[in-house]
Amino acid sequence: MQKRVVKKRQKKVALPYKRYFFYGCLFFILSISVYHYREAFLYYFSFKTHHKFKDDKVAQARIYQILDKYEAKVAGIDVSHYQGKINWSAVDLIENKFPIRFVFVRASIGNDEVDAR
Repeated sequence: MQKRVVKKRQKKVALPYKRYFFYGCLFFILSISVYHYREAFLYYFSFKTHHKFKDDKVAQARIYQILDKYEAKVAGIDVSHYQGKINWSAVDLIENKFPIRFVFVRASIGNDEVDAR
């Protein structure tokens, strides 16, 4: 009888470049996502931004249509330190037609910060 020679199976060695490629792609996608949503992250973590909201004419027209449609309803505004100093005597009508019946005033920013005004 002949002796059988048993050959050991060699383990497949994962090539390191595949692992580096995977982590590189993951890092790239994560970096792009963070960059794309950077303003949202800064807002979420309470950092101020230098960007101003654009005055959208379509949105303003839509708000006017809604206020005009529900003229018998109560309308109000909300304010915080982002609006700066408010001239309350000038804030009595919205679009010079709809009276302001109430105001929400934000006095704090979460549990740890007080509004500057």
